[in-house]
Amino acid sequence: MRIKGVRPRGKDGQFISFKGPKGGDRVASAAYLIARAIKRNGVPGVKYWTEAYNTMWPRYAQKIAEAKAEDVALEVAANIGGITIKAK
Repeated sequence: MRIKGVRPRGKDGQFISFKGPKGGDRVASAAYLIARAIKRNGVPGVKYWTEAYNTMWPRYAQKIAEAKAEDVALEVAANIGGITIKAK
């Protein structure tokens, strides 16, 4: 927190000193409380893959379906043997 320049604030929102009234380190205390809250509640995930998928799927659905059909046809031909399958 010191590297990022985070400073502790009091109840009224004003900046307060780094040392508490009993000599304790307020920054270390705040860092511990933040870390404990993250451990308890977690951090919300970023849905970057889902958003990209939903955005790009309509554009490439046909190409993906054709590529998958060709892949399946080649796999079937390799397993059965002797059968010729032509893709569109």
